[in-house]
This record gives sequence, structure tokens and C-alpha cells, in this order.
Amino acid sequence: MKKLFMFLTVAAMSASLSAAEMNIYASGLKAGDVDASNKVEINYLLNAPATAVTLQLIQNDAVVKEIAITGEANLTKGAHAVTVDLSVADAGTYNWAIKAAAAANEGTEPVLVGTFGDAQAMGRAVTIDKNPESPFYGNVYTINGKAVGVYGYDAALNPLFDTIAVAKNGWGTGNSAPCRGRVGEDGLLYLCDWSDSNPNVRIFNPATPAADAVDVFGGTASGSDGIMVNEAGDTINGSIAFCYPVGSGENTVLYTSDEDYKQGGKLMIYKYAIGEAKTAYTKKPEVGLAVGALTGGAIANPNVTFLPSKTGGWWVSQHRYSDSKGNPSLIHIAGDTVNYNSAGALANATVGYNNQASFDINNEQNILISSTSNTVFSVLVWDVVWTDDVPALTLKYTIPSGFNNTMLQCAIDEAGNIYGVCANKPLTIWALPKADNSCVTPAKKASVLTVAKGATALEDLTGMAPGRKGVFTITGQYLGESVQNLPAGMYIVNGQKMIIR
Repeated sequence: MKKLFMFLTVAAMSASLSAAEMNIYASGLKAGDVDASNKVEINYLLNAPATAVTLQLIQNDAVVKEIAITGEANLTKGAHAVTVDLSVADAGTYNWAIKAAAAANEGTEPVLVGTFGDAQAMGRAVTIDKNPESPFYGNVYTINGKAVGVYGYDAALNPLFDTIAVAKNGWGTGNSAPCRGRVGEDGLLYLCDWSDSNPNVRIFNPATPAADAVDVFGGTASGSDGIMVNEAGDTINGSIAFCYPVGSGENTVLYTSDEDYKQGGKLMIYKYAIGEAKTAYTKKPEVGLAVGALTGGAIANPNVTFLPSKTGGWWVSQHRYSDSKGNPSLIHIAGDTVNYNSAGALANATVGYNNQASFDINNEQNILISSTSNTVFSVLVWDVVWTDDVPALTLKYTIPSGFNNTMLQCAIDEAGNIYGVCANKPLTIWALPKADNSCVTPAKKASVLTVAKGATALEDLTGMAPGRKGVFTITGQYLGESVQNLPAGMYIVNGQKMIIR
């Protein structure tokens, strides 16, 4: 089935910045080894200037100590490497996080932060790495169709690499390849080929941007019908408008919305256990969500996107020129029950409503955004309230995007920044109003800080009393009478703390 898009030609916009700053958060967290004096180098990236940065030490999921990172140079936008003294903390092993705070984004409406990068002739989609366990947490990717470009930025919007993600077997013909993308838990970017000639999902590795994007599915296109088959003639997949990867390593699973491979004529979301290999997958899929049948055909448009909800269900959005209970733009499915139906709520939000199935939700699942393609091409911001696992949406803001073309995919990060892109426009960002402009970013769970001894009172150091003669480590090990030739660190010398540098 052929997909047709209409794109308008406009003059390219040069990159620009307004005076507004993004809502702040930290990314790029990394820690070195804690030295003998309980000092450690901490790395972090700020996406905006901070008024305060704090290292949080965590045990049993609770913050037990906060250490302020001082100095104006350590609060500026950009990358930082800071030495932190952990000796103020008790002895023990800690998980850790960085809390960044900035001036409030005041006002009653979202503010335009600015535009970034070059205008993309066929700008399609934008997606963000929102998994703190990922090596690329905070990265922003935009996808340019036809020219087959992936643009990458860090959280502070610094370009990461030149465009171009070339598929090993080429992209399908037409306007719909590549289409949307989504970042996996391992930080890999999964790109959808919605063409009928070469339907697939391709994986782009931000660590090796010059390498070819590789095919997930290893079948052969059966013709021009958007179907891929294996050697036995079994259907593997059809043309794919959206995908969602879950898990990592051998537990990697890929969900796809399939236009051409239906069951009983109904739209399907399929599940593929692609595992560690992730590529050359040739098995028939499992049913992930029989969305067409579950909704009685109310979700039928193959231009569909979907995201898991915090209750174990699924949000599903389809492209609609209007929004009604029988043809909703957005639903939430819990088990086999639809417990939210937009039922006209989205259509009434703006004049000339037209949704391209474009939506995103933050990790807390209390803010959902969707886009419209009308005379003002808006981004709608919704408050989400959950009652007994049932969501309710209330329109909070309508943001005129300044675009004159559709957004196939928009995105929101954990700090409350909204990202959009469309044909002939660069990446555009808005910041939501935020009185408490702060955000806590956890370090990877495997990254821990071990404090050998954190007592500040001399009497607490292994029970040694003031005046005790000799040289000791902070854990009480006797080293002799002289400090000569000792490595750098903290020691107890004749009952007094001494730092050797």
C-alpha cells in the first residue's frame, strides 16, 4: 500500500537561539575511583546554566547525603569534571545522582528556547534517549527522510556527528523511508522503513555513526505489497511506521506497528524476540497487541504510534483528521480493555484538527504531548492523572509551533523540554513553565562510590584519641613514624588529620 506525503517548500531557517534557556537537567554522568583521601572526580553535562548542582549519595533508594558542588565555573552550561570530597559522608558504598537547579522558567505559557542545526529538507521525526542506564542518555536524534540523515545532539544541543546513516541494503523507495525512530534501552537508535519496496527496521549505533545502519529483519521483499518473507515463505513483517524496542542483550524485544501484515484484516502490533544478535531475524512474530481487534476496528489507520504505560498497558495513537469515540486519535489499553478514549477531546482542542499519530509521554507519565497539523501546526500539552490505573487527560497548553508542515514524531524530556521537527525546518525546542526548575539524574546503577571513612570528628576515626603518636591511615592502620615517601592521601599524624598532595 503506497503512502503519500505532501511537503511544502519554504526557505531554510538558519540556526538561532532565543534568550530563553531549557529546563535544566544533567546527563553524561561518570565517576572515577575514590582515592585514599575520599576524593573522586565526577563528570556531568548541564543543558543550561545552573544556580546549584548537588551530588546526592543514595542508599536503599533514599538520599542520605547531599554535597554541594560549588564554583561558578562548575555551574555553566556544558561538560564538567569536578573533584568532590566525600569525607563528609559516613563510611559505606553509595549509588549517586546529580541534582541540577536553575532559575525558574516563569510565565503562564511554554517559551520558545530556539532552533538548532540546519533546516532538514524532509525532517520527519525526533526522539530522545531517556534511559539513564544508556551510555548515550540525553542524546537527541532527528531523522531526515529521503536524504537518509540522522542528526545527533547531546543534551546541551552540541552536534555529535555529521548526518547520514546509510542502510546496508538501502532504504525503500518513496517518501516514507526512513520514517520514525526510537531509542532502545541499550542506546541504539531503531529506524523504521515504512516503504513497500524494502520494509524493515534498521539499527543505527551512535558510537559508530559512520557505519552502516543494519537490518533487523533478514527476509526478502515479496514484491511491492510491503511484505517480507523468509525462505519457507512465511511472512515476517510488513511495512513499519513505528517501532518500540524493550530490554537489552539477549532479552531485547522489538514491537512494531504493521501496515500490510494483518490478522483477519485488523491492524496488529507485533512482537519479535530479536535478542542479542538483533539482526537477520527471520522468524514469524508473536502477537504483541491485536489493537485492531481489541478496539473493534476503531484503531485501523496504519499510521500509528504506541508507547508502554506505567501500568503495563499501552498508549496508541493513530493519524486522524478528526477525533471521535469511533475513530479516536488516542487510546489507552490495559489488558484487553480500552480504559481511555480521546473521543473528540483532541479534536476540540484546536481549529482544523489533524493528528499524524505524533505523541510522546515523560517517564513519570504525568505529561503527554501530541501534535496537530492545522493552520497553526500546534503542539498540545496534556496533564495526565491516574486513578486506579485509568488515565485522564486535561489540556494544559497549546503551543503554536511556527511550522507549516506535519510532525510525524515529537518528543519530551524529563526536565519538561519539548522537541519538534518538520520538513524544511530545523530542530525546535520549547520549555514548559516550571517554578521548581530542578531535576535529579541518577547515575548508572553499576556506578557506585565507596567511602572508606567519612567521620569528621577525629575521635571517630577508628577510636584514636587526639595526640596518639605515629602515622596512621584513616582506617587506623599504623604506617610508622614518618610521612616521607607516602602516596597522596589523607592520614592521621600524631593525632591530627594531614593531607599529602
